This record gives sequence, structure tokens and C-alpha cells, in this order.
Amino acid sequence: MENTSNNTTYIVSARKYRPQSFETIVGQEHVTNTLKNAILTQKIAQAYLFFGPRGVGKTTCARVFAKTINCLNLQPNGEACNECASCKAFNSNTSFNIYELDAASNNSVEDIRQLIDQVRYPPQLGKYKVYIIDEVHMLSTAAFNAFLKTLEEPPPYAKFILATTEKNKVLPTILSRCQVFNFNRIKTEDITRYLEKIAVKENHQYELEALRIIAEKADGGLRDACSIYDQMAAFTQGNITKQAVIENLHVLDYDYYFQLTEAFLNQDHTQILLLLDSILTKGFDPQNVLVGLIDHLRYLLLAKDPQTTILMDMSDSAREAILQQSRKCNERFLLNALSILNKADINFRSSRHQRLHLEIHLLQIAHLSQSLADAEKKNLNEPSPSQNPNVSTSSKETKGVKVSEKPILNQVIVKTTASISSFKQNTNTSETNYELKHTEFKTQTEISPSFASTSETISNSSSSVKTELPTQSSSLPQNEYTENIIKDEIKDTSIKYTESTSDQTNPNIPKEDNKKTNTSISNNSGVQNITEKRYTALINQNPLLEELRVRLNLEFK
Repeated sequence: MENTSNNTTYIVSARKYRPQSFETIVGQEHVTNTLKNAILTQKIAQAYLFFGPRGVGKTTCARVFAKTINCLNLQPNGEACNECASCKAFNSNTSFNIYELDAASNNSVEDIRQLIDQVRYPPQLGKYKVYIIDEVHMLSTAAFNAFLKTLEEPPPYAKFILATTEKNKVLPTILSRCQVFNFNRIKTEDITRYLEKIAVKENHQYELEALRIIAEKADGGLRDACSIYDQMAAFTQGNITKQAVIENLHVLDYDYYFQLTEAFLNQDHTQILLLLDSILTKGFDPQNVLVGLIDHLRYLLLAKDPQTTILMDMSDSAREAILQQSRKCNERFLLNALSILNKADINFRSSRHQRLHLEIHLLQIAHLSQSLADAEKKNLNEPSPSQNPNVSTSSKETKGVKVSEKPILNQVIVKTTASISSFKQNTNTSETNYELKHTEFKTQTEISPSFASTSETISNSSSSVKTELPTQSSSLPQNEYTENIIKDEIKDTSIKYTESTSDQTNPNIPKEDNKKTNTSISNNSGVQNITEKRYTALINQNPLLEELRVRLNLEFK
């Protein structure tokens, strides 16, 4: 580095401590390593394009590259020796092997023609002549076209390095003839370490957190960081403190974000409004406050997982404070809060009352903790289906059917009761055979228990049947249709059925059928056959009974 201790002329840090080798270039290792390997293997291209933000070292790297390829005593690690005549000429800015052109002010065809004329002359000292064109995107289309042929097929000793911050404005025909290197923004940690080295060499007192704030303010540009450092050194007279940097640079203290987050967790609406008022009173833009709070909550979310903590670009002390506060925050709370703030940021510019817009969203975040707590409490209090006694665990449920709820059952009971009583009056079969017949009939018709109990009561005596009929009929629905059916069926149940033991004949049955029935009964083939035939005869006398029985079976199926 340049030693200017004997010079009275003040030189800014960006120039005074400008890197003079690949190793001292900050934060662009992917570029410097590639260039060194190309130099060591003697595979140097005719044209390079350096693209990146301002102040990240594009022109500096081009100068170091030009110095290194012309070094007369190249080092094994690909660095210049800084001892030969060529290196000394480069260090003193007196070398004729480097030619810099500002394309912003020399963007015409005539300027490019002058450049082409100079390319014809070989270097006086060294192997190569390097042409560095800054802000190459400012060249006109005609100038680009005039430069194409020389850029594609230059003399073997001519090398071109084009630098730009807007690669999209460079013609594709130019890009296709160059090796393109993308320069990244320099990390805050790298800038902080570089500023610390400058402070040590300048014998300045400093606080590490103050240097870090300067690095964050530079937004990835080392040249901007050096300029801010010079400003702070002059303001503090060589004693750079955090408070002085915050006051001079008008930077919002990071502690405000910690205090706001604590107020969110405590649901302290008053503290939130007072903190916001204190911030805005100091002249900070509400949207900058909003963006800073979004970054803070993002860091809290990253701190929840050890694998994502590497994404937190901050000092060790700030990282430790973030880790401690993240333990108090729920991931759901952080995600919902970030969603609210993101919507606030999107709609901020369209709001006419920006302060109220910000206050509403901050108060919404304060209510998140209570809302999440209520939701979790509700989930805990709600029993699971297996623990709820009111919920049946079986997929099917058996329900009892009441006769009073089914009018059709009442009709069946009345009709069947009347038919059975009339049938018993016209037969002299023993009580045992009647009970066997009644059991068989009950099994095949599958009538409800209430009907079976009614049938047993009726079978005791014919008088009980007559007494029961009005009771059963009274339970039917009181409508004209039902009453007429019951009256007709009671009349039809007076069956004159002829058995072999009596001389009575039924006028409703033909004589031939009576003879056949008498013959079959006289053969006395068994109580079972007699019961089945009587049941068949009963069904023949009452076709409606069979229809109702079928319908009854279908309902209970």
C-alpha cells in the first residue's frame, strides 16, 4: 500500500488503501482465483467484462490484472512481485501499458476510432497493453459496432477489460466476445474487517459496533464504506463511537426493534405507540422503520433453526441478542407478523395517512399472541371423538320401533287379531294344537313383540278378543280412511270355516273346496299339516293381510 506519511496532501482512504494485489481485493475471491489461474496457465483471453454494483472493485481488479500480466518476475502464487520496473511503474501510475477510457464522456464513434488507432502500437515495457473502458454501457450503438471487429480480433499484445454496472444495456454481440465476471456485493463482515485495518493504520480509536454500522450503511460497497469512515473520523476526531455514528448518519438504533418486539409479546399497545412516536419524532421515514422491523423479525425466524443462523449477517453480540429473543417467540407468531408487515409495506405508498397505516398493522401484531393463545386453548379443551361420551363409537345404531309410531302396525294387529279369533271360534282343535299354530304363525310373520303379547292375550278367550278390539282400534290415527278399513275388516273376519268335526259350511267357500278340506283333515296327517293349511286358508280369506305382512317385513329389513 502507498506510504504517504511524508506528503502533506490529504488522500481519502478509498484511494490511499486501494488494493494493489489479488490477495488484498475484498470479497471477490471467485474472480481473483480465476484470473490468477489464467495467468499461471498462460490462457489469457482477449476481452473481459466485469459486471457488478458500484464500489465493489471492478476497476481495481482490472488494474491489478494489468499489472500482474506485465510483471517481469511473476510469483508462483500468481501475484506480481512489486519489485520489477513494470510493477513500479504501475504502482506510481506512470505505466504506458495501461489505458483507461471513460465511456460516459467518450461514447462516440470518433472516440472509439482513436482507441483503435492506439491499439496498433505495441507496449514499450512488458508483454501486454491493457485497455480499461469504464461504464461501457454508455457507448452508442454506432460506437459499439465500430468496436466489434477490434474486440473480436485484436493484436496478440492487446487486452480489453470492459466494466459496467448495467450489463443489460451492453449489446449481445459485445457480450459474446468477452469472458463475463459477475462481482458480488461485499459482505458486511468483510467490510468491517477492512475498516478495522484502516483504523489501526490511522491510529484511530473505534468501537467495533460503530464500524459495523458504517459497513451496513455502505450496502455492500467498499468505496462507500471508506468514504463514510473518513466522514466519521473527521466528526469524532479519531474516536469513532457507536452513538456518534448513529447521530451523524441518522441511523435508527437497533435497540428500538428489540423493544418493539417485546411490546408485541407483552401486548402493550401503549408502549408500541410511544416507541413509534419516539422514532418518527427523530425524523425517520416510516417506511424505513417498517423495512427495518421486517428484517428484525426475519432474523428472529432464522434464529429458530441452527442451520439457518448462517444467513444472519450481523455481529456476534447482535446475533446473541437475536438468539435470546427468538426463544420467546413462537414460529407461528413470527410468520403471521411477517405476513402483516409485508402487506403493510406493499400498500404503504398508496396510503394517505401513512402513520396511521403503520400503527394499525403494529397493533394487529400485538393481538397475534392472544389470538394464537386462544386458538391453542380451544384446541386443548375440545375432546376428541373417542373421549366424547355423547358420540356413538359404532357406525350403526339399533333403534326400537314403537307400534304407536307406525299406523300400519296397528292395522295389522287389528286385522290379524280379528281373523285369529274368528278362526278359533270355528274350530274344535285342542288348546295345544292352537298354541302350536299360533307360534308357527308368529314366527313366519315376524311381528313385533308388542303384537305377539297382544296375540297371546287374545288367545286366552274369545271374550277377551272382543274387549281388546276397541282398544286397539282407538290407538289408530283418527282419520276417515283408517276407520273404514278397520270396520270392514272386523266384518270380514266372521269366517264360516268347516272342519271334519262339525257340520257348518262357510258360504264364502265353494262346496268342492270344503270337501277337499274335510278329506284332508279326516286323514289326520298331523298337527303340523293342519296348522299350515289353516294358515293358508286364513291368508286366502284375507289377501290384504299378506300385502301388509310383506310391507312390514320390508320396513324392518
